[in-house]
Amino acid sequence: RPIEVDWWIKRAKDPFKIPSLDTVSKFDTFRRSWISWWTALQPSYRREHQNGQPMPRSEVADAWIDLVIPGSNGIYLIIFTLAWW
Repeated sequence: RPIEVDWWIKRAKDPFKIPSLDTVSKFDTFRRSWISWWTALQPSYRREHQNGQPMPRSEVADAWIDLVIPGSNGIYLIIFTLAWW
């Protein structure tokens, strides 16, 4: 996961203390790391395809239960960090 997420977790996930992404370089690094993290959490049938998209646009019969987000706050981390964008 992005180092910014680890930084935030070490600060008790305070919603008022988020990492600084105030420069284009910092934001771009975070964005790339976040997309890699999200892609790594996906089941194999939703991994990156040739067009660079992190998931297929077609319907898949498999369940979302296969999404690998460990811990009691797994999906919370994903959603909250999207708000940093």
